[in-house]
Amino acid sequence: MRHVRNAMESIVEYIYESEITRLHKMKCNCDQCVSDVFALALNHLPPRYVSTSVGEAFVETMVMDIQLKLDVVRELMMAVVTVENNPRHD
Repeated sequence: MRHVRNAMESIVEYIYESEITRLHKMKCNCDQCVSDVFALALNHLPPRYVSTSVGEAFVETMVMDIQLKLDVVRELMMAVVTVENNPRHD
């Protein structure tokens, strides 16, 4: 069985935890809402598939690229607003 992973998931999670939670307090921080934010953001960002831990480490160093970071922050903030306005729970 082959193992591939979208390393962008780690980047999105890192930036969400380090930047977005500092910039904006979500109305609801439940697992469902946070997962929906991640899914929405990831669907608008280019995937970075890797098959080894070395490849993943390389992609994760890309978080230092200011343009990539800005793109991820933008997509996360848009996803936060969307989820806050349309939560999938009561």
